[in-house]
Amino acid sequence: MTGSPGGRDGAPASIRFRAYYDRIWAQIRSSWVLPEGVTSSTSLVTVVGIRIAADGEIEQFWIEKKSGNDYYDQSALRAIRKANPLPPLPEELSSQPLEVGINFRYPE
Repeated sequence: MTGSPGGRDGAPASIRFRAYYDRIWAQIRSSWVLPEGVTSSTSLVTVVGIRIAADGEIEQFWIEKKSGNDYYDQSALRAIRKANPLPPLPEELSSQPLEVGINFRYPE
């Protein structure tokens, strides 16, 4: 994950960030469907960067790291589109859009 913010002492904001990240990953994960044939592949990782507005709307998303399997990469992008909008950013993280990297791993 990228862009993890810290508060004055770092810990409270990073704990809130982690809790928020866990929430958005759960929402994205529930929208993710593995393409057929991937289960016979070796391990795969796709990293998708997303920019989230204060209201939870995904403003932009892009592949930061390809897995080497186009079907797998496209399934990750579809999951991001289907999960939009995400939960609103926590107040202490909402002063500007938040950018995070979402790791899609197979097997998990």
